[in-house]
Amino acid sequence: MEAKPNDCVYAELKSRTVLAGLNQALVALSKENTQRLISRAAEKMKNRREDAAAILKRLRELNPTVADRFQPKQDALDSLVLRMILPSDILFSNDTLDVPSYLIVSYCWHYPDWPLAPAARAQPLAGGWEISRPMVDAVMGLRQSPHEGVWLDKLCINQGEEEEKQGHIAAMDIIYQSARRIVILLEDVQLSKLETNAGLTYAKLYQDLCDEVKNLGLEGEARSKYIEEYFPSKEKEFRSTGQEYLLDGIRDFAMNILSGRWYSRAWCAHESRVVPHQKINNPLLLCFGHDGRVLTFEFRFLFYMAIYLYDQEPGPSAEDQVASAFTIADTLADSNPKTLSQLRFRIQSLHGAEEPGGTAMQHVANIIGFGCLKKGDLMSIALNTAGIPLSFNGEVSGVEDVIWMFSLLVIASNDLFPLIRTDKSMSQKLRIADPKNPSKRLISWVPSMNQGIADDRLPEMSPGTITAVAGDYIELDLLVFKASPTNASPEAQEIASRILEENQIDALAGEIAEGADAGTKRTRELMSATMKAVGRERAGPMAVFNKLWLAHALDCGLEWLLRFPDAMQSDTCDPAWIHGPLGESTDPRFTKTAEAVLKHFFQSSSPEEYESQRSQHLQLIIRSLTTLFDPRLPFFTAAPRRLPLGNGDHAFVSSTSNRAYVAVPVAIAHLPAHFKREWNIEPFDPLAEPENLPDDHLPDLTKVYPRDAKAEDVFPVLTSDYEDRRAPRDDTMGTWRLRRRGDIFGFTRGKAWTAPVREDDFPRDGEVIYLRRQRVYGAEDYDWGGIHAAWPKLKLEPETTTEEGQAA
Repeated sequence: MEAKPNDCVYAELKSRTVLAGLNQALVALSKENTQRLISRAAEKMKNRREDAAAILKRLRELNPTVADRFQPKQDALDSLVLRMILPSDILFSNDTLDVPSYLIVSYCWHYPDWPLAPAARAQPLAGGWEISRPMVDAVMGLRQSPHEGVWLDKLCINQGEEEEKQGHIAAMDIIYQSARRIVILLEDVQLSKLETNAGLTYAKLYQDLCDEVKNLGLEGEARSKYIEEYFPSKEKEFRSTGQEYLLDGIRDFAMNILSGRWYSRAWCAHESRVVPHQKINNPLLLCFGHDGRVLTFEFRFLFYMAIYLYDQEPGPSAEDQVASAFTIADTLADSNPKTLSQLRFRIQSLHGAEEPGGTAMQHVANIIGFGCLKKGDLMSIALNTAGIPLSFNGEVSGVEDVIWMFSLLVIASNDLFPLIRTDKSMSQKLRIADPKNPSKRLISWVPSMNQGIADDRLPEMSPGTITAVAGDYIELDLLVFKASPTNASPEAQEIASRILEENQIDALAGEIAEGADAGTKRTRELMSATMKAVGRERAGPMAVFNKLWLAHALDCGLEWLLRFPDAMQSDTCDPAWIHGPLGESTDPRFTKTAEAVLKHFFQSSSPEEYESQRSQHLQLIIRSLTTLFDPRLPFFTAAPRRLPLGNGDHAFVSSTSNRAYVAVPVAIAHLPAHFKREWNIEPFDPLAEPENLPDDHLPDLTKVYPRDAKAEDVFPVLTSDYEDRRAPRDDTMGTWRLRRRGDIFGFTRGKAWTAPVREDDFPRDGEVIYLRRQRVYGAEDYDWGGIHAAWPKLKLEPETTTEEGQAA
C-alpha cells in the first residue's frame, strides 16, 4: 500500500522548495514501511483494544461530557503514515525505497524571544528544518546507513492539517520509541574553552568507567564500590598533576549544559521520557563547543554527572528541605534554574524510569511543571508516557483542567490513587474554571498536584461505590463517623503524667529516638521543621506526644491497648510504608511502666486476680508500650484524637475542626493506615452563597466581647477539642464540602473494613454509618494560623472592680 496522495503532495512540495538547497528530500513512506518501523512499539498498544474500550465505558459512566474528548489510541496508529528526511541522491538511485530505521530529533522550536548560541547564529538556519545548519549537518552525519531516515516533527508533520497533527500527537510516543536513537539539540548552549575541555575529559572517563565495569565483570557490592571510588580517584590524580582546574570546569560545564531551554519544555520532556534509555544508542545531546564545533554527550553521562556533582555539595538542613518542598513546582517550572539541585531534579524527571505498577498520576505530576504553549498537549503527553491506550482531542482552560480530568481518567482506569492524594501544601487547593462562568474559580475536590509521585496504583476493590466525577465534586459512597474526634481526658492525662514521670519514660523515649535509623531521624527532623514552617513551633503536639498517647490508651481500655500492636503491624507491613513495620518488637525497658499501667486497670482487684492478669498480659502490654513510644508513630499524627468504633475499639485521626465530620470513602476503606483515607467533611449546600474567606472563619476583631464569653461563641470555628458545632447531617441531600485529608489508624481492620466493603456491616445505630452516593465538593481548609493569631487580638470588656479595689 502506497502513501496517500496528500502525503506525497506535501512531501514533494517540501522537497522542491525548502529542502532542495540542502540536497535533501522529504519522503512519504508506504503504509507497509511505516507499520514495519513502528510494529514493535505499537504491538503492546494493539493488544490493549479491550482495555481502551473498558476505560472509555467507565469514563462515560463517570462523566459523559469528558469521555467524548477521548478516543482509542489504536485509531491513530492504524492511519499513521510517516515521512522521512533523506539525501536526494538516495531517491534517484532507488526505484523502490525502504527505510530500515531512523533517527528522531528532539529540539525546541525557534521563537524571537529565545536567544540561540553564537555558533547557531553564525549562519542562516537550514531551510525546512528551521534549525542551525551545523546541527543539521551533525544530525545527518549520525545516520548509520545511507537509507536511514531522519524524523523531525515540524517538517515531517503537515502543520496545516489539524487531523494529521492530532493523529501524530496521539502516536508520538510510538513514533519516538520506534526510532533507533533520539538526538537532542541544545542550540542555546555553547561551552567555554574550560567547559569544553572538562566536559570531554569527564565524558571519556565515564566511558572508560563503563568499559572497565563491563570488562572486569563487576557485580553487586564490588560494582557499586568501584563506581563510587572511580571519579574521586581520578580527581585526586588531577590535583596531583596540576589539572585541578578541571574540577571547577566540570561543575561549570554541568551548570551550562543542563540549563538549556530543552530541559524546560513539556514536549521535550515527553520525548525523553518515552524513549528507552539503554546503554546502546543512548539518547545523544548536541551542543556547541567554544570554537563552534558541535559536541555530543550521552544522556546517561549527563544524568550521572548531575547526581555525582550534587552529592559532592553539602546537604540541605531540614528547614531548607521543607522550604524547598513547598516550592518544588515553581522550581521545576523555572525556565532558568539557578542551582545544581534544581538542575539535578529536573534531569531526573526527564529519565522516565517509573516504578513498574506505579500509578499513572505520577506521569501528569512529572509533566505539569514544564512549559507548554497548548495546555491540552499536557494531557496527551501524560497519556503517552503513562501508556494509557487512549488519545485526547479536546480543549482545556489550563493546567488545572488537565489535573482533574487526568484524575478522572485514572479512576476510570481502575486506579483509586486520586482519592488518597493530598495537596502539595496545606495552604494550596486546586482551583478550576466554573463551566457556567469561566471568570469564576471553583475549588476542586482533586488536590493540587505533588511533584514526583512514586506510589503504586490502587485497584478498585469495592466496585460501584464511585458514581460520578466532575471538576468540583465527586459522587461516592462514604463511611461517616457519628462522633467528633476527642482528646484524651484530663483525668487520663494526669495519670499518664505521673506514670511517665515515675518511670522516666520521656528520657527513655528520647534515647530510643536517638538510636533510631538515619531515615527515621531525618523524617523526625523534617516533621519538626515542617511544624515550624507552618507556625506550630509553640510547645504542643510534639512536646506532649508521649503523655497524650499513654492517656489515650488509658481512656481506650485494656482490650484496645492489647490489640494496638497487631493493628499497627498489619497497617505498616505493606512495602509502600517505607519506615518499617511497627508493633513487632517488645522492649523490656518498659516492664515497670507496663506494670504501672496494669495496676491502673486492675486497681480494685485482689492480689491474686492482679497476678493472674499480670502473667497473662504483661508481655503484651510491654509490646503495646513499645509501639506507643516508637519514634515512628508520630509519622501518622503529632496530635492524636480518638473516635469510637464500637465493641471497645477506637480509631485515631489528627485534630479536626469542631464543624467537621470524619469520613472514609468506601472505595479506599480497606487500605492500610499509611494511605490518606480520612476526609474532613461538612454538610454543604452547593446552591448557597460562597464562603467569604477568610473572614467567615475568623472572629470579628472590631467587636468587644464579654470576659466570660465562650470561645465557641467568639470563634466561628475551632478544633474538635472545643464544643461540637457540627451542622446536622442531611443524608437525603448528601452534599458535603471537603476541608482536608489525613490518616486514620490504630484500629483493627476486621471484616467490615475488608474489601469489598458492604453496607450491611455498618448498621444505622452503630458508630459508623454507610451513606450511598454522597456528593463531595472541594473547599478551602480553615486558616488555622489566622485563628491562632486572633486570640491575643481579641477585645474584651474591661475588668470591673469592687469597692475594695479587687478585680471582680
